[in-house]
Amino acid sequence: MNGGLLPVLFFVVFALVLLGGYVGIRRQVAPVTALCILTVLGSIMAMFLVGLTSGDSWLHAAAVGLAVGGTFALITLLIALYFERKEQRRSAADRDAGYSADKNDQ
Repeated sequence: MNGGLLPVLFFVVFALVLLGGYVGIRRQVAPVTALCILTVLGSIMAMFLVGLTSGDSWLHAAAVGLAVGGTFALITLLIALYFERKEQRRSAADRDAGYSADKNDQ
């Protein structure tokens, strides 16, 4: 990178946006749709700024922002949603098993 420290700073922002989106979905801090939108837009903007501060043209930075930022955001969100849904199914199955065990005791 030939832009000094600024591209590194924006790359750290990119990583924090992805981490925030993942943790936000897993901890259910806001509606999933809002978290997904913010994560995708934030990661695209962060990667766009990494490209711009590295000396790329705005068109190349936009393409990299969309491709890299969007792809990483979608993969991160899919992983978070997979584990969140899996956890919800497990807790529902545990509740159902608990209810059926109570009915058998009576």
